[in-house]
Amino acid sequence: MQIELSKEKLNSLCTKAKESLSACISDKENEFLREELGVPWTSVLVMDSGVKIAFSGMITETYTVEVYLKLYVAGEQIGEYTYYEDEKGVPQDDSFVLY
Repeated sequence: MQIELSKEKLNSLCTKAKESLSACISDKENEFLREELGVPWTSVLVMDSGVKIAFSGMITETYTVEVYLKLYVAGEQIGEYTYYEDEKGVPQDDSFVLY
């Protein structure tokens, strides 16, 4: 199996991850995340970090795309966000970690 990712596709994945992060931080149920930040969300710089494709065992038709974002405030990394979607482009999960 061959998976081709163009620059446009990578940019699209990063955009989806940033949109998902924005929805996550804006969700009323996640208000505690904004409180834990200790700074206004508008002061957080979100940077693309990487994309990884993870296969389920030896089954090449099924895989997960993982998009990594790093979060910075005043030049210091304060956390990271990971967005997961399946081979069909359907969002599966996310992970938000503050240091």
